[in-house]
Order: sequence, then C-alpha cells, then structure tokens
Amino acid sequence: MFRKVIAVLLVLTGGLFSFGGIGHSFIGRKAIDIGLATLPIDAHTDKLIYLVWYFCGGCMLVFGLLIIWSTWRAVRGGSHALWVSGTIGLFYVLTGSIARVYMREPF
Repeated sequence: MFRKVIAVLLVLTGGLFSFGGIGHSFIGRKAIDIGLATLPIDAHTDKLIYLVWYFCGGCMLVFGLLIIWSTWRAVRGGSHALWVSGTIGLFYVLTGSIARVYMREPF
C-alpha cells in the first residue's frame, strides 16, 4: 500500500513538472514580454533570454517525463530506477537552498 501511494505521488509530481514546463514556456512568456519591453537591451540579448527561457521550460518537461519513467520502472521491479527522480529532487532542493541563501528570500 505504501509503495502504491509513493508511486502515485511521484507520477503526480512528474505530471506537475511536465505541465509546469509547458506553462512556463508559453504562459509565463507573457510576463517576460511585458518586463523586457521596458528595458533597453539589444536584439541578441533579447533572443538569448528567450532561448534560456524555453530551455528551462523544456528541462522541466523532460524532468517530469523522467520522473514518471523512473517510477514506472521502479514499479515494474527496476531496483535502481528511482535514482533518476531522486537526483532531480536533490537538484531542486539544492538549487532552492542556494537561491534562498543567495537571494535572502524564498525561491
């Protein structure tokens, strides 16, 4: 029972990551458009910001799919499959912790 609950939570987390990546790329872009419109930046920098923006959204989508895949593998008996989702989780915890210290506010 406990394993099923964990598996469901991991799949939901992966789904949220995936949908979050899509939202980040396409819905969040509107806020970036508004913010950048008032800044005097050159065209190259403008393009680079959007490139990184879409890359991050794509990473979120890929991370979500990897979490779902590793959970599926673990449920099917893959004893080492959860290292993928564990690594992604650790990355987010470390990034959030470092950002909290560096920015002195929640990330």
